[in-house]
Amino acid sequence: PKKLERIFSETRRRGYATRDPSYVAGRYGGTSFDDGAAAIAVALSDGKRVHGSINFRWIKTAFTVEEFAVRHLADLQDAAREIVSSLQRSAK
Repeated sequence: PKKLERIFSETRRRGYATRDPSYVAGRYGGTSFDDGAAAIAVALSDGKRVHGSINFRWIKTAFTVEEFAVRHLADLQDAAREIVSSLQRSAK
């Protein structure tokens, strides 16, 4: 629980989640491999509940996570707000 709370705190502070550095791709039970990608994600939250998340993924040699966030986090957050707004309108 302490490690998880530390991860949540860092995510809240940054404003986005990142891929766990130990993540490896591959099929369940199959051979794992480094897919060469990095990602950031934001929650689809209406303040009362989290409906899901949305992410951007890119080839990690193109940008660091921090560089990518500076360039694209606002777009990702805008998309998340638009999706949540759409969910709220359709629930009425």
